[in-house]
Amino acid sequence: MQVIRHHCSRAFTLIELLVIVVIVAILVALLIPSLKNARESAKSASCMNNLRQISVSLHLFAQDNQEHFPPVYYWWKELGNGGYAGAGQMHGGLTTSNPAGSWGSAGYHEIRWPIFGCPAEKPAPFLPSSSDNNFTQPNASTTSFDSDLEHCSYALNYYVNGSAGYFDVNKTRTVSAPVSIAGGPSDAIVVTDKYGPISGWQNNSQYSLLINELPINTTVNWSQGFRHPGNRINVLYLDGHVGTRQHKNVTGQDIVIAAWSADP
Repeated sequence: MQVIRHHCSRAFTLIELLVIVVIVAILVALLIPSLKNARESAKSASCMNNLRQISVSLHLFAQDNQEHFPPVYYWWKELGNGGYAGAGQMHGGLTTSNPAGSWGSAGYHEIRWPIFGCPAEKPAPFLPSSSDNNFTQPNASTTSFDSDLEHCSYALNYYVNGSAGYFDVNKTRTVSAPVSIAGGPSDAIVVTDKYGPISGWQNNSQYSLLINELPINTTVNWSQGFRHPGNRINVLYLDGHVGTRQHKNVTGQDIVIAAWSADP
């Protein structure tokens, strides 16, 4: 006689299902920080690539201007409008609320260039508040790149001009001018991440002399933005290489900004 055997599949018990759910939750909890770190590292790498392109743009500008840097007065516009920063995109009317007759009822519009936008930049308060409609930002915060008045996530070292006229290309330093900083051109900071937008045209283009005394992620808008993993800023140096620097609160060492000892 042939014996017929029946195989019955056993269903998971409630306890087994709960164990599986817990294991999956633990795996997800372990993976999420790694994925976030990978995403932030990718943003930092993209930012560093922007700085390398900015370095090329600065040197192309210098070749056409007797070796001079662009003036710190909206230096990125000098590069962009001069054709040194690649293709631009029209942007604006999002963060300004100017009255008709100023820049038009739709707000301020102009071209911005992708190489000046750091993908890791986070919104920051637009300070200081002003009664001047040109500086009005109705939203609580914005990135510098998205701000109608700036469109740049980076700051050019103010010592490129010093007090010699921050809007005159004939009063900037030359790219070959000797530096006073001990490490030479490989230690002379030219461009770095900026914390956030500010009204007008001077402070958004310079470094704060107080950066080493200010806390990380300070709300003083013209200080560097330590927005990359490990409380780091990305930095373009005079010799063209790009690196990172950590805040003094982390390293105990000052970030030396004054690469030149005197005005141009």
